[in-house]
Amino acid sequence: SLLRRRQDLTARAVIIPGPELGIDEIGMPYAMALEIYRPFVVRELGMTPLRSQELIRDNPKDHLVRTALENVIARRPVWAKRDPVLHKFGMMAFYPRIMETGDDETRNAVSLHPLVTGGFNADFDGDQMSFSVPVSDAAMLEARNAVPSKNIKDPGTGQFMMQPSLEAATGLYLLSTMAEGAATAYPSTEAAVSAYATGA
Repeated sequence: SLLRRRQDLTARAVIIPGPELGIDEIGMPYAMALEIYRPFVVRELGMTPLRSQELIRDNPKDHLVRTALENVIARRPVWAKRDPVLHKFGMMAFYPRIMETGDDETRNAVSLHPLVTGGFNADFDGDQMSFSVPVSDAAMLEARNAVPSKNIKDPGTGQFMMQPSLEAATGLYLLSTMAEGAATAYPSTEAAVSAYATGA
C-alpha cells in the first residue's frame, strides 16, 4: 500500500515524440506541471498559502497562476527517469515546456525529443517514464548539470549518446536526396526549402 501511494512532486506518464522541443526541454501538460510544481507556485504567487491554494483550485488557468508556474519551471528543472536505470543516461533532467494538447489520446502524455531516447533505452510505443521535482538548492544544481546538452558523450565508450537513428536517420537521408534534374547547389536555405516544397 505504501509503495503504490502517489508521492508529492512526482508524476508518471507515457512519452510521445516532440521533435519541436529543444534537447534540454520536455513537453508537459499544463495540469501535470501545475500539480507537481504546486508548492513552488504557491510560494511564487506571493499571497497567503491558503489564498494561493484556493486560486489554484478554483481557477487553475488564471493568468497569475500560469505566469507563476512558468517562472518556477524556468528556474527548476524536472528529473525524468525510465526504469530500469542502468547508467547515468537513464535519469536526466529537463526544463519543462507547457504543451497544449487538444486530443484525448495525448492529453496526459509527455513529449520527449527523439534524440534523447537512446540513453533511456526508450521508444514511442507506450513506454512510461516517471518525473520528480528537485527541492533543495543542491538538488537543483545537480539537475542543471544533468541536462542532455551537458551529457552528450558516453564516458564508457566515448560515443555520442544523442545521435539520430532509425526514423530520424531515414528522414535525414530522404531529405538530402536530390530529385532528378535538381540543381546541385542552392544559394540559400530558403531557396532549397522552396525547391523541396515544389518538388524540384
